[in-house]
Amino acid sequence: PIILRDCFTSSVTDMSWSRDGFTMVASSQSGQILVASFTEAEIGPPMALEARKAHLRSLYGADTALGTDGVGGPRNLLIEDPRLAQIQHEQQQRRQLQRTP
Repeated sequence: PIILRDCFTSSVTDMSWSRDGFTMVASSQSGQILVASFTEAEIGPPMALEARKAHLRSLYGADTALGTDGVGGPRNLLIEDPRLAQIQHEQQQRRQLQRTP
């Protein structure tokens, strides 16, 4: 779903949600910053931590899932470039195949 559009004059470089799931912060190549606050009525309830972990694992693999605190540590960084995420996923699959007897 589209939450916001036409907020920047250049490409989005980063985006993050607050811990409560109702505030989004985004930045653009031009240096613009956007802070948008939503209500549950507007975007629905935030995903539970376990549901987020499962969703991220299904997209990026177990190595990139959120840490137990919900934040993620250095080993648990999400790669935002789809090409790099695909390479990481393929590497993970190769490692799993190597471990299989």
